[in-house]
Amino acid sequence: MIRSAFGAQGDNAVAVARCESGLNPTAYNPAGPYYGLFQIGAHHASNFQAVTGVSLAQGGRQAGPNVQYAKWLYDHSGWGQWGCRYVVQ
Repeated sequence: MIRSAFGAQGDNAVAVARCESGLNPTAYNPAGPYYGLFQIGAHHASNFQAVTGVSLAQGGRQAGPNVQYAKWLYDHSGWGQWGCRYVVQ
């Protein structure tokens, strides 16, 4: 799913998701809080809903919406949104 959504950047996206969540779509870090595969932060809640059609609380731990929003973030600002961006070649 990640490779399909990210196309030519698919391998990099998988590397980031692996680093962020261990590829666990239900990963949760209360420090942010951060949700899902790409550990989307709570500060993205309003945009998450606008982009995916579901709330971050509802869709953040579901692979589909999390990947969809991560791709949107990448398209708008590159890999800089993620602490694991150092894995990207």
